[in-house]
Amino acid sequence: MIPSRYPESNTLLFQVNRALAPHAAVTWRVPIEAEGNDADGMPFAILLHVLDGYLSELEIYRMDGKPFLDYPQPSNLRIEPPVVEHDS
Repeated sequence: MIPSRYPESNTLLFQVNRALAPHAAVTWRVPIEAEGNDADGMPFAILLHVLDGYLSELEIYRMDGKPFLDYPQPSNLRIEPPVVEHDS
């Protein structure tokens, strides 16, 4: 796996060796996300993206788009399952 970054972004892109990595049987492109609050209380989100069954990117952003004041700490994260919308 080779990570890289978008310039001026907290998003990490991954190149996964598909011959070595197991395929993830997920339904949604973002199968899991975490939420938390930065040092000033501003909410942020961390999204794990899976593309064609393989890790694709890790997107980390504050809701106001500003730079982080402090690095997100794992102990302060709330893990959220994906929101599933059903047809009515």
